Amino acid sequence: MNQKNIRYILLVAVIVLATVFFFLNRNQKNEYDWTENYREESRQPYGTFLVFKMLESHFEGKEFTKMDTKLSENMPTKTKEVANYIFIGEGMFLDSADLQTLLSFAENGNNVFISAKSFSQTLMEDYLYDYSANCEVFWEGLEVNRDTAATLNFFHKNLVQEEGTMFRYARNGETVPYRWHYFNKNYFCGNEYYDYETFRSIGDMNDDEVNFVKVPFGEGNFYLHSTPLAFTNYHMIEGYGLAYANKVFAHLDEGDIYWDAFNHVGEVQPQNDDEDDEIFEPVSLSDKSPLEYILSQDSLRWAWYLLLALGALYLIFRAKRRQRIVPVNEPNTNTSLEFIESIGRLYFQQNNHKKLEEQKMKLFLGFIRERYNLPVHNTDHQFIDKLILVSGVPEQKVKAIFSLYESHSKKPEIFEEQLINFHQAMDYFYKNCK
Repeated sequence: MNQKNIRYILLVAVIVLATVFFFLNRNQKNEYDWTENYREESRQPYGTFLVFKMLESHFEGKEFTKMDTKLSENMPTKTKEVANYIFIGEGMFLDSADLQTLLSFAENGNNVFISAKSFSQTLMEDYLYDYSANCEVFWEGLEVNRDTAATLNFFHKNLVQEEGTMFRYARNGETVPYRWHYFNKNYFCGNEYYDYETFRSIGDMNDDEVNFVKVPFGEGNFYLHSTPLAFTNYHMIEGYGLAYANKVFAHLDEGDIYWDAFNHVGEVQPQNDDEDDEIFEPVSLSDKSPLEYILSQDSLRWAWYLLLALGALYLIFRAKRRQRIVPVNEPNTNTSLEFIESIGRLYFQQNNHKKLEEQKMKLFLGFIRERYNLPVHNTDHQFIDKLILVSGVPEQKVKAIFSLYESHSKKPEIFEEQLINFHQAMDYFYKNCK
């Protein structure tokens, strides 16, 4: 073994060992995707798999429906008993049909629960928030408090805790600042939160900021919750998260549940430490280039680097080859039959039965010439007798093909039934010939 080959082997060994080292020594916390996706199938820290499973059996004996299409196509507006609609996500998109479905659902005595960091402007301004009755304070969306953690609590005497429940935001297992959303105090105009008639506060954050409100609508209610992070797997896997979720859903009536898995607006990527003052907007996968997405995912990024390394190795060893690759000569193929078949399909689409029959006859004679090595330029009685002998097909079946073709050739056109008879006679030959 010469030194050149030894260098190549050492190079391969170093690359393989380096790849194994990086994969084995990656911190386990970096194996997770810290994107806020709020998807019920996601087991990542900020998916909603656990709360989804909890709600599937939350009300004993009641139906749980996951909706993967538009509300106007999938959700009833009237139910026999009180039912509950649940949405948990960064934000939700509703077109006019979906919005009217949701409003009718609540108006008919059902509950609508939405936990998001932003609410539909049309829903709030036109239906839920009556600014004229609230000291003429216009709806301007949610406020933001930036901190590493938030303490959530309730106003109801049976649910309130002395110290509340603390939720923190983490990335890669480390606590970092986060934008916690809440309702502006001015929306309540100085009234006692829980007793206010139209826009009722039922939960707070940090003892002074409202994050959970109830809005009566028709015979039902809207429940608006501004902290969807509390229902993600990262918190639900702990006892405090499960306890908080149970208290939130205790506000709903015992009934069927409709889980909205369709109307999410996007995902939020993990924050960077140097982005303290940036407002994070939903980012969908379609906004990113394929390579950018691959490099943003830890496992995909290492797979990409490994692919590049293997590609480099291939080029290095491929360059050593001296002998020219001997090309493989493809055998000659008979394309005339393929051409005839294509022309036949064209005549069939045009309902030209006579032309189609002629093409089928050409295919039949070509088959005979290739299979039995018989000349087909003259299809007289001697030719037919030879064909009967070599094919083993009964005499009357073979003669039927030629007699039908001869009788049809004398006509200016033939009908579909005649073409079918000709085809059946020919098909019998193909299936029974030697």
